[in-house]
Amino acid sequence: RGIAPRGASAATTRLRECRKKIDRVDAVLASLLRERVRLAIDAGRIKMKAGEPLHAPPRERAVLSRVRSLAGPPLEADRLERIFKKIINETLEAEKQRLARPNGQSIR
Repeated sequence: RGIAPRGASAATTRLRECRKKIDRVDAVLASLLRERVRLAIDAGRIKMKAGEPLHAPPRERAVLSRVRSLAGPPLEADRLERIFKKIINETLEAEKQRLARPNGQSIR
């Protein structure tokens, strides 16, 4: 083990603290995403009872437009939109799985 460069210990400490903060943010994000999926499943049940398809492209466009308006440095609108497209897709898949009909009928 060699001698650490001057400031390496301070940098290591800052990195550790930064990673702890990231872990806390990740925990909050995971909790919020679980809540989002729960709400989407509730909305899916309502849509199914009303005879509407689960996938609603006009709503998706509105969500993405609103999300783009929430972007700011260092997270650009295009990147935030790509993240939310993935969230929307995974949410829709969770809805389909949770709301799958026992008789094997497909869900729109």
